[in-house]
Amino acid sequence: MEMLVTALTLIAIIALGHLVKRIGWLQASDFRPLSIIALRITLPCALVTSFDSFEIGPQLFAIPYVGAFLGPEAIVVASMFDIGNALAGAGIAYAWGLGLASGRPASLGRFVRTVFSSPVFLTYLALVVMGLARVRLPDPVLQFTATVGAANTFVAMFMIGVGLELVLDRRAYGNALRFLATRWAVMAVAAAVLWFVLPFGPAEKAILLALLCAPMAAMTSGFTAEAGLDVRVSTFMTTMSVLVAIVAMPVVLSLL
Repeated sequence: MEMLVTALTLIAIIALGHLVKRIGWLQASDFRPLSIIALRITLPCALVTSFDSFEIGPQLFAIPYVGAFLGPEAIVVASMFDIGNALAGAGIAYAWGLGLASGRPASLGRFVRTVFSSPVFLTYLALVVMGLARVRLPDPVLQFTATVGAANTFVAMFMIGVGLELVLDRRAYGNALRFLATRWAVMAVAAAVLWFVLPFGPAEKAILLALLCAPMAAMTSGFTAEAGLDVRVSTFMTTMSVLVAIVAMPVVLSLL
């Protein structure tokens, strides 16, 4: 029940952002500064704080589900998956996506520069290195990052709500549905490979299958804005993926 309330809270924050835009307090153009705050300030601060204490809180969407269904061991597996996924998504996929959006052939040098220009990627990379070296930041720094990072979940979900358009033209709906269908098809193939090919135990496979059902990362919409692409399609897709994940994740965990 607590996990469902957490998920519904995220949906409520998205709805609040959308409502604030509809009544005129904010405009669609305000999505861009909100995305900058989320990607360059609150998210890095949240990462610094969470890496120092390594406490898994209810603000993560996938972690509470796998922890509640499969116990504390699931949190370790899910956390390792999330770190690798974030490094790839905020680094390699980020640079690849910006290169495709620019329409210019990406040289290796430009690709590497783009990867290392991502604040999220650099933060993750620095924190992994510091963790391996057992280096800890001073308490005043951590107090600052904890205060700022605590706003990240709200800012990220609110940002999606500000950018969200429920009424789109036919072409935008078509793009969103095509991209979502592609995402879910890739997830289905990955799930089949995971279950039938990879040498993991049943518990680890169940955890990873549930994580494949997790919603799109909130930072995706911010990256879409940076690339100058259609934020309406991105925020619509993110919202739909959250709604699907609320149902899909517990179903998968219950069945497995």
